[in-house]
Amino acid sequence: MSFTAILDILLGALAILLVFGLAVFVHEFGHMFFALIRGVGVESFAIGMGPKITSWKWRGIEFSLRWIPAGGFVKLKGMMPEELEEPAVAESEAAAGDLASGHHEDKELSESAYDDLLALRDEGLVTKLLVFGGGVFMNFVTAIVAAALLGFVGTKAQLFPIELEQVPEASLLAELGVEPGDRIVAFDGAPTPYSLDLQQAVIEKTGGPMGVGEIYHRFLAGVLPYVEPPDEPTTTVLTAMELTVERGGENRRLALEGITNKQLDRLLDEVTLNMRIPPIVGELIPNYPADRAGIKRGDRIVAIDGEPIESFSDMTRLIAARPGVETRTTVEREGEQLELTVIPRRDVLKDKPTGQIGVFNGAPDTRVLRETPFRAITLAPVSTMQAFLGMLNLNVQFFKRATAKDISQNLGGPIAIAVMTFQRAMGGISELLDWFIMLNLLLMFFNLLPLPVLDGGFIVLSLIEAVIRRPVPTKILAPIYTVFVIFFITLMVAISGLDIWNWFISPLM
Repeated sequence: MSFTAILDILLGALAILLVFGLAVFVHEFGHMFFALIRGVGVESFAIGMGPKITSWKWRGIEFSLRWIPAGGFVKLKGMMPEELEEPAVAESEAAAGDLASGHHEDKELSESAYDDLLALRDEGLVTKLLVFGGGVFMNFVTAIVAAALLGFVGTKAQLFPIELEQVPEASLLAELGVEPGDRIVAFDGAPTPYSLDLQQAVIEKTGGPMGVGEIYHRFLAGVLPYVEPPDEPTTTVLTAMELTVERGGENRRLALEGITNKQLDRLLDEVTLNMRIPPIVGELIPNYPADRAGIKRGDRIVAIDGEPIESFSDMTRLIAARPGVETRTTVEREGEQLELTVIPRRDVLKDKPTGQIGVFNGAPDTRVLRETPFRAITLAPVSTMQAFLGMLNLNVQFFKRATAKDISQNLGGPIAIAVMTFQRAMGGISELLDWFIMLNLLLMFFNLLPLPVLDGGFIVLSLIEAVIRRPVPTKILAPIYTVFVIFFITLMVAISGLDIWNWFISPLM
């Protein structure tokens, strides 16, 4: 193994510890911070579960790092009710993964599960909501800060030359006279060597990028029913423009007359959907056939079993037709061609066997896009909220139609998070920051589920107690919390087993 490979592994491992550890830390810090400002005592604060690696005391609070990297917890000071007075208070679970400890030596399982609720038994509703919701609030704030930093540092945009692989008959492209194989080289006189340049030229032609105020207006109109959306310039007819395409070594100018803003947006979508994507490897799924065969990020796949490859769709089509078959794959790397043998993994798509090798498309070049500090900071909250709402919608749509097989293949736990963090770390700081944002939002989503032992469950129970004006008896809570603690521990073990199967065993089959 080369020194560079060893260094990559070490940096990836460090990224896993920092990214996952920081997301858990800010979550637990949120619980502790709001407990302290509301006058609720805190006994201990831990990152990780299980036996201690090290611990220290500061201002009466015991801080500790623990061996199992599956969450963390905050232990609050509080009086137990009389019927639970005998057992000693142990750690309480306050975050995703808090149930993996198994470290409640003198207590029943159910008692440990709702320690926080018992500690806040005599507190008001505001205090309960702040303490129980403090973790997800801090994850959201952290995601906003990371989004602002990402906007300032810049994101890598993939650059694709605009060559049309196909032109659907019922399309604006066809009406303009664009043909398959044409390269779009200019829009209204502005050079467009890449699709990103065409997108920016279209934005400038239709009035320039949206201001911060309009972005917030559109966002609020999308989530609040009483906010009127801004006027859409769908019927605004633009001045005459032209699209320059290269065909057979000659440039041809195609007139765009009487076109509206909406039609121009549609034209841009048609170009994006129908342009040729180069057969360049962007990312690889670890331990899948391509990774095991030695294919690397940035490789250009030039032939499959001797058949030339012109686009990523060509490669996908040929690989899909070879499930479980040894496939001679020619790749170009740093100016040299290499012959590799890949055996596509056998999968089933629409009841038909299909081959997969675990690669995602890349681009021949990238460009860093940065925002001004003002726009980066002011747009971070709305971009973060949009990402969270998009993630909610994606999960809802997935579980509406998902089969048991879909869930088993897409559900991930700590191992999957570690693998994906390692992948993003190899892509650079912008990709790692983007993943850190999503990880914080995932913790928010999971912890807000209204289930016992999760933050969302504690919040719902606090609201119920506020309505009925008395605590729910512990004899009712105990069996409920016992069932859910066992359920979540079982779920964590099952998901970890699925992670090992999906990422390390299944790809080998």
